[in-house]
Parts: sequence; C-alpha cells; structure tokens
Amino acid sequence: MLKLYISDVDRTVGKLELPMPAEDFKRRLGLLQAEGRPKSLLTIYRADCPVINLSWPLRQVRLDDDSALQKLIRLAEVIDGMDTAGHYHLSKAVSADYNQSLDDILRAAARIKPDSLDRYEIIPEAASRRDLGKWLVEHDRLTVKVPEALRSYMDYQSIGTDYLNSHEGEFLSFGYVGIRTEAMEQMREKQKEYGSIRPAGESSQESSSQGFQMGGPV
Repeated sequence: MLKLYISDVDRTVGKLELPMPAEDFKRRLGLLQAEGRPKSLLTIYRADCPVINLSWPLRQVRLDDDSALQKLIRLAEVIDGMDTAGHYHLSKAVSADYNQSLDDILRAAARIKPDSLDRYEIIPEAASRRDLGKWLVEHDRLTVKVPEALRSYMDYQSIGTDYLNSHEGEFLSFGYVGIRTEAMEQMREKQKEYGSIRPAGESSQESSSQGFQMGGPV
C-alpha cells in the first residue's frame, strides 16, 4: 500500500491509498481540489509505505499530470508485490540526497528480483539507530557481552549506527533490515547488479565501521 497525503500549497486536504483504478484516483483528486482551493495545484505532502525513503522524491510529483498518476499507481502495485527483501533493496536505491523521478524509481524497482530472506536480518523492534543499539546490547549481539551494570552507560545511538553501516542496514516502516554477516559479500554483488538511481557519475559510499562506544547514562 502507498498512502499519499495531499496538500494544496500550505495545508493537507486529504489522503488517498493506492493502488486504485486511474479514474477513481482522478475523481478523488478532483473532490479534494473542490473542497480546498479550486485553482491551486495539489501536491504530495507525505507518503507512507514500507519504503520510507520514498516520501522525499514523491513530494516532487505533479498531480495534474495523468502520466504521473498512472506511474504512482504502478509504483503502489510494485511495492505491494514485493517482499521484505524487495523493500530493502528499493530503499537502498532511493536517497534524499539526489533528485529522482518516478521513472527512475520504477526502473530501479524493475531490476529487483525475489530473494531468500535467509540472507537478511530483520529486527521489528528497532525503528531507529538508538533502538537498534539497545536491542543489540540487550540480546548480547555484540562481540563483547555487556554486563547489566554497565548497560545504562552505553551509547546506543553509536552502537546502532556502527552496526547499521557495517551490515548495509536500512530502516523500513516495520523496523530494521540488514544483511547477515555471512551473506555480506554476496549481497554487495547483488546491489551492484541492481544498481542505483543516483545520477551518473555519483557513487554511494560504503562504511564498514564496527565496534561500540561508551557514553553517559541513557
């Protein structure tokens, strides 16, 4: 499901859930425009779906373009047809640092193939880097077990950040997804195969930092 929050210049006028038939999409946009400022251009204020990174590029989409509406519907269908691995790889391909069109996103999604979830580590309880760091400490997933008496002094944010970077992790709408250590090399090759939707000449930086840091009480 792709949930779009629609605004007319400076206020949210409604939300629509895709996919839906193109005619229904146009009709409901028309109703939202009639209820707001009829002469203003409707835009996407926010988008909710398993791939949270998509919210930023979708804010650039014009809703007065029939072609764009069809592509939004297609994107919603593609997202619905993906499993967690697909959502992960699409999230890796999308970045708020670059201008990306709907065509770019759909091309990236088309290259993503179904994959075994055995290669992935999924932690639903972790919705942020701090959550991830705390989960790793509490579940003794670091190279060194942290005594109970020291856990309140751990820098969970840094622990989560290091783990996320070294495991090519991403946060999706339902939690953390990353690559298991034993599958890392194979999955990096898969990422190269899928490619990126960043502009030509730009490349992503890979971080492989490991370890943890101590901080003040949290």
